[in-house]
Amino acid sequence: MSGRLGRLAAAVRRQPVRVYLYGLLGPGAALAVTYGIVSQDRAALWIALGGAALLVPAAEAARTKVTPMADPRTKDGRPAEILPEPADPPGGSWLR
Repeated sequence: MSGRLGRLAAAVRRQPVRVYLYGLLGPGAALAVTYGIVSQDRAALWIALGGAALLVPAAEAARTKVTPMADPRTKDGRPAEILPEPADPPGGSWLR
């Protein structure tokens, strides 16, 4: 049984599979409500649970692809810093 469960977990970690499953959550819940399997309010809870179950493997997969840096640097070797956003020029924003 663990072999099947491991293959399922590996499949859910793949982005195309998760996108496909996300797309099935809504129609699947609508179908379950239509056939009286669940009520509308419970269908929303099942959708939320399904979304949360698909989000955890996605977050873990993304987390394993990055390495935190103790001393982040720019390409030219200077210490990296977060710069404040520039203030709007007098008279309002120029991004209209």
